[in-house]
Amino acid sequence: MAEEQKKRAFVDKWKKKKQFKLVGPKFFGNTEFGETVSVKPEQLVGRLVKINMSILTNQIRNKNTDALLRISKVEGSNAQTDFAGFTIKASSLRRMFRRRTSKIEIIDTLELKDKQKVKIKYVAVTFGKQEVSKTKVIRKELGAYLQKVASENSLEKFLELCMNAKELFSEIYPKIKKIAPISLTEIEKVKVIYK
Repeated sequence: MAEEQKKRAFVDKWKKKKQFKLVGPKFFGNTEFGETVSVKPEQLVGRLVKINMSILTNQIRNKNTDALLRISKVEGSNAQTDFAGFTIKASSLRRMFRRRTSKIEIIDTLELKDKQKVKIKYVAVTFGKQEVSKTKVIRKELGAYLQKVASENSLEKFLELCMNAKELFSEIYPKIKKIAPISLTEIEKVKVIYK
């Protein structure tokens, strides 16, 4: 009996897998950026892929950001992806914060114009230490502002705005600067919530 088990043929699962080319979203010009493997094409749909943003945009200034892409469909040997969010590397964020400042971190779930939901983490940094009462007001103002922006924009437009935090917060900046001097507002992480 033991001899029979030894003689059984070993099937290498890796040989059954096929290679598929990963194609970036329309948002990044449908560029091909890598490969993945799967036994069946349908097993790829919904898979999340993390890649450095500088590879997708071909701009070195984006090297501190990782893009999160979700495979939406497979056509032949091409796996098409959708933009599912991004994360700024912790090492890059640490350089932004200085001693004797107040860091206001906010985590929120927003519903967009097209009923899509996103989880977002953003941060505001003040010049000098601020009173808790002031940081609470800033947190409330930023939260209400982002809820408003989200309700007015589709997923693609909102993610585009998040990529440029300076432009996104330009409207609210004068208002929160009256509460406390702000040195920085940055989107730390955005993730699309898929059902």
